[in-house]
Amino acid sequence: DKRPDLLAAIARAMPDFEFEVYGDPALSEPELAELKSLSNIKLRGAYKSIDALPREGIGAYLHTTKHEGGAITLKEAGARGLPVIGPA
Repeated sequence: DKRPDLLAAIARAMPDFEFEVYGDPALSEPELAELKSLSNIKLRGAYKSIDALPREGIGAYLHTTKHEGGAITLKEAGARGLPVIGPA
């Protein structure tokens, strides 16, 4: 449901933008390899809470997950003042 294929497509279409990706990757080896092959994607790993993530230099929260239960991450990103980009 995380849609790494969509993230990769967006990163390819926007080579002048850097995408910092936080969280433990629950991806297949081919999916992970594809993301690692793109120079504008930076895989940053796990984090304890959204408050632990940097605020400086972050322009928006890109949400590529297909389904979102309680939308807590989206609410937290919005509460931090980040524009949220995601599917309708």
